[in-house]
Amino acid sequence: MPSRRQVLAAMPAAFVGCSSSSPESGSFGPTSTITPAETVTDCRAAPDPPADPSAEESREFVAAAEKSRLHNWLVAQHGGPEECRPAGPGSSSRGANVGAATELDVETARTAVVAETDGGHYVVSTCSASAEYWCWDEGRACATSRKNARFVTHFVGDGRHVRVPSSWFVCHVREDPYAPDPDRTLALPDDEPGLTFQVYPFRGPDSSADVTLTDLTGNERVLEKTYSPNVGPAVQSNATVATGEYELAVGTGDDRRTHEFSLSGPDDGPWNRLCVYVGPDETRIVDVTTEGDLAVPAGTCFDRRDDRPRTDERRS
Repeated sequence: MPSRRQVLAAMPAAFVGCSSSSPESGSFGPTSTITPAETVTDCRAAPDPPADPSAEESREFVAAAEKSRLHNWLVAQHGGPEECRPAGPGSSSRGANVGAATELDVETARTAVVAETDGGHYVVSTCSASAEYWCWDEGRACATSRKNARFVTHFVGDGRHVRVPSSWFVCHVREDPYAPDPDRTLALPDDEPGLTFQVYPFRGPDSSADVTLTDLTGNERVLEKTYSPNVGPAVQSNATVATGEYELAVGTGDDRRTHEFSLSGPDDGPWNRLCVYVGPDETRIVDVTTEGDLAVPAGTCFDRRDDRPRTDERRS
């Protein structure tokens, strides 16, 4: 009989998703007659998105939806009903002798409204959950799993809910950032990128956006590119390391938006905060100023600047 250490070593470190079959299904079977006294197998229904929510109602809806989603994800992971598994991106794997959850805890979701439109609100959220699972070959609960849904961005309004996880992203890294004048160039640490912005696909595969970045101080085009995110955001990293006045312009069909901003010191300006929301009803450019575990993830793609290819879909 393998030891607990051997069992855990054979499993993925984070238990990132898994298909689900009960031990009696024939996919795998218990090697012990000891069974858990109680297991967590209930699916929690997701709340219905509100039709005309206030900002607070949007936050409350997102908090409830995220808690339900993480609960169901962990229930379905090992031995729980497959119908619990939330739709959306995720991978599937399972330790051969791991059964249903015996304990499950979902933390209270942290949420913040970052933008408002005529049709609804954009809300960012962070939520974590953990579970213990029964190991059939040891006859006890011995495996644990933790699921983190950090910095998820939601649109809530008109009875709709669109969820975009930041952990599924496509990187676009500029190896040589824009730096036209030594007097304007910041000497950033090697592990800090220049200006980074993200394009979020709230229209799914129809979320292409034509983006231009213009240096208003030097009257020069810095970047011109089309991004076509699908599941998660397109992340443009290291666009410029020059201080000055800039304009970010975004076109999605007939909808064109612009946003002017300043970059000065390394801690002055939206170096990592600009988010483009290709929304269900309109496109928005938002300077997301939330902090802590609701802050825009920093260095997501720049940390991988030595990887190839330069544009690559990755997930946590």
